[in-house]
Amino acid sequence: MGDKEGAVNDLTGILNLIDSLQDHAVDVLGIPEMEVYDFEAEEERNKETPEEIFARENAQTIFEMRIEGEGLYMDDEMSGEFIRSIVDNEQHASAIKNVIRLIILEEVQDFPNDFQRDADGKLTYDYTMYDYGYAIEGYCRKIFYNGKTKDVWVCRECGSDSVESHALVNPNAPTENPTVINLDDCGSNYCFDCQKKVVVEKRTIPYLAKNDREFKTIER
Repeated sequence: MGDKEGAVNDLTGILNLIDSLQDHAVDVLGIPEMEVYDFEAEEERNKETPEEIFARENAQTIFEMRIEGEGLYMDDEMSGEFIRSIVDNEQHASAIKNVIRLIILEEVQDFPNDFQRDADGKLTYDYTMYDYGYAIEGYCRKIFYNGKTKDVWVCRECGSDSVESHALVNPNAPTENPTVINLDDCGSNYCFDCQKKVVVEKRTIPYLAKNDREFKTIER
């Protein structure tokens, strides 16, 4: 019995290691999810767990509900045609369903009392779970904006864009392109994260990064 339990524990450790490596590849290295996760392989591996079955089945249901609905396309720059090309792709669709599955599974594990159950205590779908489907747009945005950048003003010390500037502007400059005179003066700028006056500077960061500090965290 001891040898059997030890083998099970070893297998569990290996599976946890694989999961960690997959998450690292996607979240840190930036490898596309469709090249890392395999929705069907995950399904076979975890099919016996009630929570896994619930997460997997509802990921499939929510994915289908979202792509068949009318409110899927919510980005002014990202066209409906582009999203359709992603969700109609078998590999991308599998990766998206896996993302939804993982979100549901994590929520079930962390907040089990927030989910509806039937008289026998079995987890059941409720309408609030439909919101998990917004992972589709998030997945598509990562692909659409991959390689695109934006310019933001950030705190030179911490990289946060939570800054405020009191700048002198040339009143004779064209109104559509005013000349900012003193943004490099630390007496004119305040960082709400550092909670002090700072120097701000314009930086180019990935389009979906909220601020330069977040981008540096992703890079590390």
